[in-house]
Amino acid sequence: NIKLAFAPEITGVGASAFGSLVSQDGKGSVLQGAPVAEDSSNSADQSSAMELSRVTSSIAPVAGYGGGGGVSTGMVGEKMIWPGPAPIAYKYTGDEFTLENSTVNVMRRVKGYQASQNLANMIGSMNLGIINLKAFSQTQVQNINLVEDKDFGYYININLYDGTISLNENWERWDNLNTKCGSDQRCYDDNRLKLSDVPSDDELIRISNDFLQERGIGTDTYGTAEVINDWRMWLDQQPAEYQYITETITVRYPLIINNEVVYDQSGTPYGLSVSVNVRYKRVSSIWGLSSQQYEASEYEAITDVDKIIAYAEAGGMTGPVYYEVDGATNAAYENIELGTPEYVLIQLYNYQDNKSNEL
Repeated sequence: NIKLAFAPEITGVGASAFGSLVSQDGKGSVLQGAPVAEDSSNSADQSSAMELSRVTSSIAPVAGYGGGGGVSTGMVGEKMIWPGPAPIAYKYTGDEFTLENSTVNVMRRVKGYQASQNLANMIGSMNLGIINLKAFSQTQVQNINLVEDKDFGYYININLYDGTISLNENWERWDNLNTKCGSDQRCYDDNRLKLSDVPSDDELIRISNDFLQERGIGTDTYGTAEVINDWRMWLDQQPAEYQYITETITVRYPLIINNEVVYDQSGTPYGLSVSVNVRYKRVSSIWGLSSQQYEASEYEAITDVDKIIAYAEAGGMTGPVYYEVDGATNAAYENIELGTPEYVLIQLYNYQDNKSNEL
C-alpha cells in the first residue's frame, strides 16, 4: 500500500530553517518578524511548535461594502471632475493587549514523497511501443488521474508531488441542464431549482459524512462540519422572480492542529471542503484533502503592540483597499473599527527559489 500520510506529524528543525519571511506580504514586512540568529537554540517544545502566531483583527461589518456601481462626480466651478478612488480608513478600537512571546514557531508542510519515486521506477521500466520510458532517468510521478466511467462517476486527481487529492464529477456521466435543454429557455425555466429543493443543513452534512465514510476518507483531523450558506445572503437581496438557487452547497470541515483551528488569509476556516449537488442530493466534488506532515522552525516574533496596530490600520497583509468615491457614502468607509486581535493558526504561501512553500 502507498500512503500519503494524512495524519498530522510534526518534526522540529533548526531556527529560521525556511529562510526569510519578509517577502510574505510584498511590502518588506511580516508579522512573524525577522529570522532568529543561526546559532539560536530551538528550545520550543512540540506543543508550541503548532502555535503559528498570527495577529488578526476582526472588522466590524459595514453595509454596502464591496459594491460596485457608478461613480458620482462633484462640481468645481463649471467643470465636472472625478475625485478618484480613496483608501478605506481603519481605526483600532479594541481592548489593550500584550505580545509576550519573543519567538514563534512557523510550520512548513512537507511536499514530495517516496511513493512518487517508487511509482516512477515501476512505470519507467515499461516500453509503450511509441516511446521507451526506460530511456529517461531520475523520473518521478507527480500526478495520477482516475476516472469512474459510470453514471454519477468521479474524476480523481492524486498529486503525489504536492501531497493532495481532489475529486470532481465526471461531467460526461452526470446529467446537466446544458445537455438536457440546449438553447430551450423554457426548459431551463421549468427545471429551475426552488428554495424548497434545498436540503436542510443537517441533511447536507449527512450526505457529506456518508460519502466520506463510504470512500474511506477520514475526518479525525478535522473539526465539526459546517454548511457554507453565503449564497443565502445574496438570495435575500433579490426579488423572488429573479432569485437563483445555487446548484451546489459546500460543507466544510475545518482543519485542527493541536486543538487549534487553521484559518486562511481571509480569516475563513481552512480545511476539507465537500460540495453537495442540490439537484441530485449527491457529493459532486472534494478539495482541501492534503498530507499533514510538517516541519516546525522557530522565528523571532514582533512584540511591539504599536507596530501591530499600525500595520493593521494600514490594511494589514493586503495593504490599503480602495473604494470609488461617492459623497453620499464616504462616511461608510471612514474609520472602520478593528476589534481586539487574537492568536490563530493561519495558512500562508511563500514563493522562494522557484518553489511555493505552504506555511
